[in-house]
Amino acid sequence: MAGSNQRENTLKILKGGNVVQKNTVDSLLNRAIKFRKSRYVDEKLEMFKRKFAPVNTSGSNNNNSTPTTAEDNAALPGVDANGFESPAKTLFTKDKLNPAWTTIRPVGSGLQNLGKGLALNAVLQVFTYTPALANYMLEQRHGPNCSVSGYCFVCALEDHVRQCLVAAEGTVAPREFVGKLKSKI
Repeated sequence: MAGSNQRENTLKILKGGNVVQKNTVDSLLNRAIKFRKSRYVDEKLEMFKRKFAPVNTSGSNNNNSTPTTAEDNAALPGVDANGFESPAKTLFTKDKLNPAWTTIRPVGSGLQNLGKGLALNAVLQVFTYTPALANYMLEQRHGPNCSVSGYCFVCALEDHVRQCLVAAEGTVAPREFVGKLKSKI
């Protein structure tokens, strides 16, 4: 059957007739694609989209993006005013954290490489030079109220940040942290 269709098309072309081939590159690239709206609605995505407005609009109003108010989000359980899930537990309230440096300090102490602690040193540098965390650690709010018996990472981090930023002499050996690493080798 396929052979007879091909012969008919060939004869039609030879006689000057046009044969329309359905799956040519031109027909595929030039055809209109019809989209339909999805039936699935993702509530979190919709709230996220409502938070932002297009910058380069040509004056046309988009009815799909209506501004969201805090009351709209408050109606949903477990969602904050920005449309994100509320945390299960708040570790530090916003009034206790200062996101900027409180004083101008010289560059703190460097860290000695104690064997396999290179990745540890990188993490400690991030902890030490993140302003909000460093300010909190320098205020020493945790240490006096700590109820952990034995080793407490936050107490050790408070001591480390104070040693690096306040004392700031030479290099610091992070032995208190390296001794607590478990060897996987």
